[in-house]
Amino acid sequence: MIITSEVLKLLKDTPNSAYESVKTEFLYHSNKLEGSTFTKENLEKYLQENIIEGSHKIDNVYETINSTKLFDFVIDTLGEPLSKSPILEFHRMLKDTTLDYERGFAGCWKKFQT
Repeated sequence: MIITSEVLKLLKDTPNSAYESVKTEFLYHSNKLEGSTFTKENLEKYLQENIIEGSHKIDNVYETINSTKLFDFVIDTLGEPLSKSPILEFHRMLKDTTLDYERGFAGCWKKFQT
């Protein structure tokens, strides 16, 4: 099933829609690829009740919180031109309050190889 940007925007503003399920699935798998320690249940608890459960490094908690806000922001801006500026802003939003942000690595291109 293909979900268009128009459908996602409509779902976001519709009570009891599939938006939260889509958001949970996307964030769980995206964050897991980046090494998140949140289980799907941990993420659902945060999204539904604003409660963090489990043992997580503080940066993992901040990135998870930030990713939920960023997901909504990306949905709100779907259809706008994608260029260097919004990509760097997405990264800055994701890394806000983390150690990478404190070190000046948020919202900029990587300067060294990992």
